[in-house]
Amino acid sequence: MDQQAEILQLNAKVSALEKALGNLHRQAQEQQKTADAELQKSQTDLRELRHDYEILRVQKGGFGFKMMLFAGLGAFFTGVLLCYLFFRLREKPNEAFQDFAHTHQLQLERNITDGNFTGAEKLLKTEEEHPDNAVIKSQLQFSRKLIEAARKRCE
Repeated sequence: MDQQAEILQLNAKVSALEKALGNLHRQAQEQQKTADAELQKSQTDLRELRHDYEILRVQKGGFGFKMMLFAGLGAFFTGVLLCYLFFRLREKPNEAFQDFAHTHQLQLERNITDGNFTGAEKLLKTEEEHPDNAVIKSQLQFSRKLIEAARKRCE
């Protein structure tokens, strides 16, 4: 009987070990499922983070390019406007004086050559008051004073 009791005892131990092994196997499967679920969740989070990063990078890059484009266009048009104003204002007195000289130079030279200084002065005085010649008024006054001085010298 002793052997039978030992066999029963060993069978009970084997059953207990098999039961413990089954429990351990179930726990390992549950832990594996939990680990797989955590891995899936981590991978999903990683994909979402990468997607959000790409969207942010594109938005930031797009914003920077747009701002650089707008700043460049703004600077270009400002430069064009300033150049236009600068050269327009700069050339206007020259153009006005050239128009005046083209129109009245021959008559002024004839008046001075004939000794008609008063006629030349009147012509210059009239042209000083003309609104188109406002930008060359100082040059016309200077010319009138020179003719006046020449008239006084000749008298």
